[in-house]
Amino acid sequence: PHDVFDKVDQLSAPRLVEYWEQDPCYVEPPMVYEMAGVVEDDGAPPPVRSEGGNHGVKIEAQFKAGEYEVVILSAKEANGLEQWLIEHRYTIPPGAA
Repeated sequence: PHDVFDKVDQLSAPRLVEYWEQDPCYVEPPMVYEMAGVVEDDGAPPPVRSEGGNHGVKIEAQFKAGEYEVVILSAKEANGLEQWLIEHRYTIPPGAA
C-alpha cells in the first residue's frame, strides 16, 4: 500500500517544463556587408505601388504600438486583398485568399 502513495506523490510532484515555439512570422534580418569601410544594407526594397489600383483594399487605420507598426485593412474581395499584400511585400501563405 505504501508503494501506491509513493507513486501518486511522484506523479503529482511539481516539475519544470519548458516549451519553445518558433515564431510563425519570422523574417530574417537584412544582411549587412562591410567592404572597404562602406556598409551596404541589403534589406527589402521599398513597397511597390500598384498600377491597377488598390484592388478594393482600404486602409482603415494606421498606428504604432510599441515596436509594432499596425495597419488595419478592409477589402471587398479576398483575392484583391491577397494581391495588395503581395504588392506591398507582405509575406502570406500560398493560397491564403
